[in-house]
Amino acid sequence: MLKHLDMLIKEFGPLMRQFCDCICSEFKTMELPYEVAAYKQQHQHIQDRAPNSRPSSASASQKTKRLNLLTPKFHFLGDYVSTIQMFGCIGSFSTQLV
Repeated sequence: MLKHLDMLIKEFGPLMRQFCDCICSEFKTMELPYEVAAYKQQHQHIQDRAPNSRPSSASASQKTKRLNLLTPKFHFLGDYVSTIQMFGCIGSFSTQLV
């Protein structure tokens, strides 16, 4: 199973880069409404904490979003097999303090 997983992960990386370059660029994706609301709330909080500053003209409209492959989730995929070999599967131990 681990050899199969290792092989699949090695195929998955180039396929994800190809998907990101070829397919994702064909679609216009935007921030979700809750992301825009969170940005507005954060921006308002900053304005409230600095009353002497003049209001900025920064718009809190939806921004374009792209699939980001430069995240720890994607970066560490290549380490899964060696980590499982070193420590075992994650269901076989507990992080609870004794």
